[in-house]
Amino acid sequence: MSLDDLRGARHRQAHYRHLAADPVRAMRKRTAWHLAPAPREDERACGRLLPRADRCRIAVLTADHRPRGPWRIERDLLGPGALYYRAACLRCDDFEGPARERENDAVEDAHDHVFPGWRKLPVLEPLPYDATDRARSRWIEQAVRAYPAGWFDQGGPILTYRNPGGTRHVPGRAPGGGYDMARPRPLALSQRQRPGRTGPTQDELF
Repeated sequence: MSLDDLRGARHRQAHYRHLAADPVRAMRKRTAWHLAPAPREDERACGRLLPRADRCRIAVLTADHRPRGPWRIERDLLGPGALYYRAACLRCDDFEGPARERENDAVEDAHDHVFPGWRKLPVLEPLPYDATDRARSRWIEQAVRAYPAGWFDQGGPILTYRNPGGTRHVPGRAPGGGYDMARPRPLALSQRQRPGRTGPTQDELF
């Protein structure tokens, strides 16, 4: 497979691993599309495809085209650029989203592929970072009741209200390990103080 034919999370990651094992190509490594965050590299896995998932699964690729360091040769080779993201899937090798400069946009592209209709799900209050085990259990029970049956068992996302400055989509924060997708808090809710709050919520930490 040529570089022009590379497509999809599994083939992109195999190429990235191939570059990672070759010190001569170290500069090209960070500009190659790879899983974000990249899994721990194993030189024995150089060029080897990741196993195909049994169903569509969220993957986000990243490529760093920002010039670094004082070396003019690196700046000349890379030119002006940015940290880019794009959606992918660990099952469908032919699926890739467009290159994005915002991680959130790529995450949403991936969810449109894996979980169509996720944008219409109910939006809940986020779980406080210092929630007790009992409060966490109640929050999960509320989410399970509000969402379709089996949604979180499939790794589906949860939608939670966020305040300005805390709008990153956070992986692993949904009850089943999926994404916690940020939604702007309506002004009426922002002005209403929630009772019993003892500390910042998770959206204020990201």
